[in-house]
Amino acid sequence: MKKYNNQIVIREHARFNATPKDLVYVTLDSTKPKSLSKSGAFIVAWYPAPPTKQEMRSDFASVLNQY
Repeated sequence: MKKYNNQIVIREHARFNATPKDLVYVTLDSTKPKSLSKSGAFIVAWYPAPPTKQEMRSDFASVLNQY
């Protein structure tokens, strides 16, 4: 997990010094409603408030269960 500006990026675990793939982009913006969209191999998520761990697990399960 990395934080860039106002965005949190969840990455796969890097193996053997390989560059990790980005899996989920999470952006917090109080002016937008919650929305999830799949863009290629990763998910882009917008939340109006910081999400709970359980909420993120259920929202990102389709991508994260592969790893």
